[in-house]
Order: sequence, then C-alpha cells, then structure tokens
Amino acid sequence: MEKHEDKLHRRQVELMKKRFEVDEEKRIVNLALNYEKATDILLTNIDTKVPTFNRDKFASLKDIISEFPFDYKVNLDIKIDDYEDYNPEEILEGFNDAVELTVYSGNKDHRRKWVQITFLLVAGILVLFFIARGLIQDWKGISETAANVTKEILEITAWVFVWEAVSLAFLRPSEDRLISLTLAHRLNNVTFKDKTGNITAKEHYFESYENSYKEKKGLVFGKYSLLISGAAFFALGTANLITLLMNLVTLFKPVDDSTASAGMMVVINIFMTVITISLVASEILGGLSAICAYTGRVAKLHRFVLPFGIVVFILESIVLGVSIIMGDISIPSIIGVLIGAGYLIGAILFKAKKG
Repeated sequence: MEKHEDKLHRRQVELMKKRFEVDEEKRIVNLALNYEKATDILLTNIDTKVPTFNRDKFASLKDIISEFPFDYKVNLDIKIDDYEDYNPEEILEGFNDAVELTVYSGNKDHRRKWVQITFLLVAGILVLFFIARGLIQDWKGISETAANVTKEILEITAWVFVWEAVSLAFLRPSEDRLISLTLAHRLNNVTFKDKTGNITAKEHYFESYENSYKEKKGLVFGKYSLLISGAAFFALGTANLITLLMNLVTLFKPVDDSTASAGMMVVINIFMTVITISLVASEILGGLSAICAYTGRVAKLHRFVLPFGIVVFILESIVLGVSIIMGDISIPSIIGVLIGAGYLIGAILFKAKKG
C-alpha cells in the first residue's frame, strides 16, 4: 500500500509537471523567466562599473523554487528580448555577484542572530543561577516580602530571556539566509538566452557555489565549536566570579588550630584562590575572544583565541587534577575540562582553516 507521504510527493510532482518541463530521471526542473529588456533585472539608478543585478528578484525566485520537491534541482533559464547593449556575460557575472552578496548578508544576519541567542541564554541562565544561590535572601536589610517580589521579577526576566532566545532560534529566520541557502542547494544551471532562444551565457551554478561561496566544513565546525564553548566559558566564568565574591569573605577566616594541617589548608586555599581568579579571568576573556572569532570581526581580542584555548584548557586540567588529589571530584570541573577541549579544538580548526 502506498504511503501517505509518497502520495503527496507524487501529487506534488504531477502539479509541477503541469506547469514546467521536468526530467524525472535526473530530478531537474526547467524554470524559465522572461523579461523584455535587461534593465528589468538590473539596478539602473546606481552608477557602477559593471551591471548590478537586482537582488529583489531573488525573493520571488526562492518562493517558486521552494514549491518544488526538495530532491529536485532547478535549471534556471533567463530569457531577455533586448539586452540594451549590455554584455550577457557581464550580466551573468552580476547575477553571481548579487548571489554572493546575499550569501554574505545572510551569513552576517545568521551570525548576529546566534550571538544574540547566546547572550540571551547566558543572561537567563545567570539570572536563574543568581536566584538559585539564594543571593537575594542574603541581602541584608531586605524584608521577606521584598525578597519574594524581587525573586519573582528576576524569574520572569530570566524566562523572558530564554523564550526570546528560543524564538530567535526557531521562529525568526533571516530572509537573505533562506534565499542564499535555497539558491545554493537547489540551482543546477543558470543560462541567459536571447529572444530567439540562443544561449548567450551559461554556468554550472552548483560548482560555482562550491568553489566560491561555501565555507570549509572544518572552519564552520571550528566557529560553532568556539561559539558554544566560548558562551559556556563566559557563563561559567561569570558564575564562578559570583561564587568567588560570595566566598571571599569566609575564605581566609582565622583558624584556631595551629597545627601543620591547618597551615597547609591556608596554603591550599590561597593557591586555589589564585587559580580560581586566573580561571575566571581566562574564562570570561576567552569566551569573548571566541565570540569575536565567530562573528568574524577584525578585533584584537579574537587573535588570542588559540593562546586563550591553551591557557584555559591547562587551568581547567589543573583544577580537575587538584580536585582528584584532594578526593573531591566535582561535575563542574569535569565539564570545564570537556568545554576546554572543545574550545581548544575549535581554536585550532579556526586558525588552521582561516590561515
């Protein structure tokens, strides 16, 4: 018995074949767009050295292609009756330039969106951490009612941050990103023709995208690894900073016992405090450095991604090693080492592929 999904797919192909020429064996749709003159698809109000393709045309093209089954690629034929002394090869080059600019714009929007998502999640988690540590109840001079009201406000704020992050991630895609991905993965050939149907310019678009616009997989993995681990380190560093400030007052309380073990505990406390301060600074700065690397901004901070990655991984390993020696292995220290490893791997890939 034919599955429901197969029936829908078959019906979608039938509807497509009613309107367009379709090669079912190769799974290719021939999409023809007709224009009276070249200026119908060019921006003529901008003085440029080469023809500038009108990127507004991409939105309707994306909508048409999106109606086709996902496993079908598109041969795009653009027929122009009057080229108005424009060179077809230059128009094709302008088409490619416009696609490339759309790719860059989409990637920029995508990076900006995920940085916003990251900071919103970090803010929400830190506020919840702030509440979980009972810092509000520890405020001196605050009444129970005021503490409860403040806690409710902070909880609502935290969940708003988290919900806004989820909304950005799944409900607000970038239009330029959708267009660039659709063109990149669905276009097969792009052909320009004259009014008699003769080919004036042609290219295999998918190969052009693979060679020119597509980022290397290693670089993409490195960037996202840096973003995730960098955000985790930034959140972890901030949380550790809060914890450190809370415990700083009680860390060096006078010890009544004057034995050697008591003196050793003071030395250990001083050592761990120095390590913790270094760790907090490295986590926060390393997180910011990783985010700078992900966004692609030319900033001094992102140049230190690899050094930060090495330092943070070493410090996390020291903290884990000391906790093992003291017989007090904690989950956060293990997670810290794992995040440090992810950060270091991302930094190495980013540097290697970027170079």
